Amino acid sequence: MRGKGKDGHVQEVKIQHLHASMREKNKLAYLKEYRKAKEVTDTLTGDLEFLDKMDGKFDPFQVAVEEGNVEGAEPAAKRAKLN
Repeated sequence: MRGKGKDGHVQEVKIQHLHASMREKNKLAYLKEYRKAKEVTDTLTGDLEFLDKMDGKFDPFQVAVEEGNVEGAEPAAKRAKLN
């Protein structure tokens, strides 16, 4: 007996289908991850452009230090009260 009915051929085709489905899942996972990363990047870029337009030059580190969002740093208002 020759051809498609052989057990070896049937197993080979099953493995090929399994690999193809795994590749499709990986493609979809990669696409989802890529789109999420692109969305985050676009949002950050848009926010920074908006802040640059509003304030001229925006320094996120300076704002964080002034608001006291940095560990070990005191807010500017607290420093002024202490002096």
